[in-house]
Amino acid sequence: MSRALLIAPHADDETLFASYLAQKHAAHVHVVYDEGREGELSLATTWLGCPYSQGNVPKGSSAEVVEASLIGLRDPSGADDWDMVIAPAVVLVLGHEEHNLVGQLSEQTFRDVPITWYTTYAPRGQRTVGREESFPAEPEHVARKLAALSCYRTQIADPATGPWFYSLLDMREWTT
Repeated sequence: MSRALLIAPHADDETLFASYLAQKHAAHVHVVYDEGREGELSLATTWLGCPYSQGNVPKGSSAEVVEASLIGLRDPSGADDWDMVIAPAVVLVLGHEEHNLVGQLSEQTFRDVPITWYTTYAPRGQRTVGREESFPAEPEHVARKLAALSCYRTQIADPATGPWFYSLLDMREWTT
């Protein structure tokens, strides 16, 4: 069986932007930044049918700290390493700063592993463009994504992030 690793900068990115890829590949979801939402992450990844790990990188940490956390995901012997990595696409002009950093460092850390890129969003509520659309592999993936989204109650209640949970009515995700 293939071993897929989905790297999400924040708890909710795996569900908002990459849940179909996570489900399709039964990916291990690793969230880099620890923002105190592990309970919601645990529930969401249960709906997605994916194991998860929560990193311990505080927001605002240096690139070196983020890189060290990603290096820690590698098997030092290489014997049981990942077959594929799913990571946030780097969008330099409009991309989210932490998403770009995680994407860039994922590319460096896993340069010998095939990477599938998923698009997140740009600042001020805009989604990045120019990516290939990804649809659910199975009909139940849509229902699981909706159930997983509902687990992020703190994010839904937050006026800054709530609109992202309500604006995904077409349920498509973007990858490159």
